[in-house]
Amino acid sequence: MTQLIRSSYRMSELICIFSLVVCAKILLVATDGHDLAKEEESLHTEMRTRLIQYGIMPDVLNETPKHLVEVVYGEYYKIYFGNKVNPDFCSAPPKMTWPADPKKFYTLLMVDPDQPSRLTPTDREFLLWLLVNIPGQKRLLGHTCAEYRPPEPDPGTGPHRFVYVVYEQPMGKIKSKEPYSDVFQNDTRQRFNTKHFAEKYELGAPLAVNFFFGEKFSEENATTSKSTT
Repeated sequence: MTQLIRSSYRMSELICIFSLVVCAKILLVATDGHDLAKEEESLHTEMRTRLIQYGIMPDVLNETPKHLVEVVYGEYYKIYFGNKVNPDFCSAPPKMTWPADPKKFYTLLMVDPDQPSRLTPTDREFLLWLLVNIPGQKRLLGHTCAEYRPPEPDPGTGPHRFVYVVYEQPMGKIKSKEPYSDVFQNDTRQRFNTKHFAEKYELGAPLAVNFFFGEKFSEENATTSKSTT
């Protein structure tokens, strides 16, 4: 009888300990979830502020995406919301990641809204890259509409904004009607419109965004700059 009572007490003790562990985990998850929500809200606010500050909204987008698309050139040239990057380091397509569902398809594009310059953007937007029907983040399996064109702002035209946008394709795969553009074509890339493209294919709000500033200096400007430093 005594043994039975001890076993029963031990079982109650174990149940109590287990309950405390479960409650602690639930509290930890809830706390982490709350902190994560605050971080996402803070990031979204920062993104919106910078998109408006640098004119990405409304020049390229009407809405603030929920996420940041991570962009890295080479081993360490990381793009982050308006940092300055030498266009010479962007000759090859970057590594990119964004929140993706492997069962869904995505559109990725890169544009220069400051062509030929930000003061006179008569060719806004200049399309540098366009891929559709990307399964998850498997970019190489997507359909190329416009091959990657390295950012090459003309010398003396000031800093250009180079913008990356990712859309989730809510209706699954899309039948692209965009003309194929190789790296040498200009006429099919000039005056591209990201917002119109999204409306045309019913992509909805953009999922992720990032951008940087790139500028080319003429030899004369570079010499002048060196002599004044």
